[in-house]
Parts: sequence; C-alpha cells; structure tokens
Amino acid sequence: MRSTSIASFMVLSAALALFAGCNNTTPPRLYATMSWKMRCPDATDFMQGCRMGCTEGMDRLVDNFAGVDGASITCNVTETASSRILNFRIGNSAGQSVTFQNVEVPHDGGPALRGIVRFHEDNDYTGTAGSATPSNAQPCQITNVQFMRDTTTSTGDPMITGQVYCRTMRADADMQICRGLTHEGGVGTATVPAEFTIYGCPGLVLPAP
Repeated sequence: MRSTSIASFMVLSAALALFAGCNNTTPPRLYATMSWKMRCPDATDFMQGCRMGCTEGMDRLVDNFAGVDGASITCNVTETASSRILNFRIGNSAGQSVTFQNVEVPHDGGPALRGIVRFHEDNDYTGTAGSATPSNAQPCQITNVQFMRDTTTSTGDPMITGQVYCRTMRADADMQICRGLTHEGGVGTATVPAEFTIYGCPGLVLPAP
C-alpha cells in the first residue's frame, strides 16, 4: 500500500541506515509520505445541505523528512490496553495539510473506531471519522491502518500506514461549504482513499525486530 516512489524509497533507506549507524540509541527521524486532493461536492452532497460550485484543489504531495523542503510533519501515538490513539499532521511548504486528531485504532490495526480529520486548503475543514462509509453524520472513513516495522531497512524502524476517504467535510467558517478528501488524480480517483505512511512516530511501541 505504500506509495513512496522508488527514488524516494532508496534515499529514505540510505538516510535512515546512515543515521542509525551513527547512534543506535537515537530514534529515527520523522518521515511521511502522503498524496491527497480536495474534491468539490456533487448532487448527492447538495441534498445534505452543501452549497454547490467550487474549484477542485490541486494534487498535493508530501514525501520527505520533517523540516526538509518545507515538509511540516508532527506525530504522536498514545498506547492503551486495547487501542492506539493517533495524532499527526502532514503539511507541505505551501501550507496545505491533513491532520488526524485523537484517531483511535485497535491495537492490532484496522479501521478507525473514532476520531477527527481536519485538512487545510482554501479553508479549514473538519469531519468526524470512523470505519463506516462516509456520510453526513460521519464524513471521514479511515481504514487499513497498520502498525509495523519497516523491513526494508536494517534497523526495522516503526511505521504506520493507512487510508482516509472523506465527503461533506464542513468548513469551520461556513457549514454550507463542503469538500471531500481523496487520493490525488482526476475523476477516476474521486472516490479512492488517500494513503499515508509515517516513519518514526514517537510513542509507537512495537516488539523488538
């Protein structure tokens, strides 16, 4: 499911290996890859009280270490007895971003139990999240979340992967302004979930490699 390009993957693996070789006790640097796009409402969304008419966002991509080339990445995992609570933000140098707030996922991964998704494009948009198909009551669906170690690096760094698909997320400034959040691309990807991968998220506890 991982969407990192071959070139970026090779750079990441080499950089993490070098970093780990210098100090084996130092946690890996935070790295994320995610591509997404803002979608306009359709006729179905109009029936849910959304105002029609908008210009779709451009394809957005972050694929880098935190702080490199403007990549703004924060992440934290809180471990509980039966679940993991995920908070992260992935943003680009232009200011567009996707944020997960208190997204609770079963300890072994899977769809989200609850949480909030926010993204910033022309406005700030917010929607509750869960495992169900997006609806007016729960605009965002988070699925296929996995907590694992990256077996492509010698250090086996912790990583998180998953998918998010949103419709009828409401603008904080005007509840009639609705937008969707999907994978980048044209009409053919308008209902395809955006994929995310995060490496080195603090708080994630995994068995030793």
